[in-house]
Amino acid sequence: MNRYFRRKLFIYILTFIFAVSIDWLIPRFMPGNPIQNLLSRVSVRAEAAEVMYGYLTEAFGLDQPLW
Repeated sequence: MNRYFRRKLFIYILTFIFAVSIDWLIPRFMPGNPIQNLLSRVSVRAEAAEVMYGYLTEAFGLDQPLW
């Protein structure tokens, strides 16, 4: 009985780690620029768009490498 619970716990932990990893990887490997997608929905002047692009890039950490 104890062996059964250990095996189940191991499978649950492994499944959780796998699911979190997939959830982390999918947005990072999607094609396109997420900030450009956000800015395309907002109609602003070109100067304001450049400022917003810089701010959002820094706020989301897209100016830093993944590793």
